Amino acid sequence: MPLPADISHADLTLSYKFKSIEIRDERTSIDSSDLITPKVSFTKKLIKVSPPLTNVHKDSLGFVLKKQLSNGQTEVNVTVHLLDSFKEFSTLPMEDKEKAKCLVKLKIDLEQDGNLKTCSATAEYFVTGKDVNDKGFEQLYIRTLKNSVQTCLNEFK
Repeated sequence: MPLPADISHADLTLSYKFKSIEIRDERTSIDSSDLITPKVSFTKKLIKVSPPLTNVHKDSLGFVLKKQLSNGQTEVNVTVHLLDSFKEFSTLPMEDKEKAKCLVKLKIDLEQDGNLKTCSATAEYFVTGKDVNDKGFEQLYIRTLKNSVQTCLNEFK
């Protein structure tokens, strides 16, 4: 099954221009390693992991913010609060399911007048199939991270 659409490519034409971007991992539970997709599926198996936030993940979030916050006039400091995110692998009777979920809170500090704008968004996606793999799962997770930030930015239109 194909990945969900990458909505981060849509241009929001926001009136802000980033001055700084900070990404804070504020999850209460983070596992020490990433989920490795089992090579052989077992009936009724469920594995859930909150993987560490890697530089690739941070770069993906930064990409969305820089793309959407580069053409405006008002300089802003942006903070992304990663409140929850995980990968979940489960087996179904005839196929496997990979699921990723992310909850972010975004704060935009308008430096010129001291105002603070906030929003929160959740993205949750899954794919099913017989040929699940770690590379596809990581792509799903990154897509979920990016789309959660994009969904939040939509609130500032």
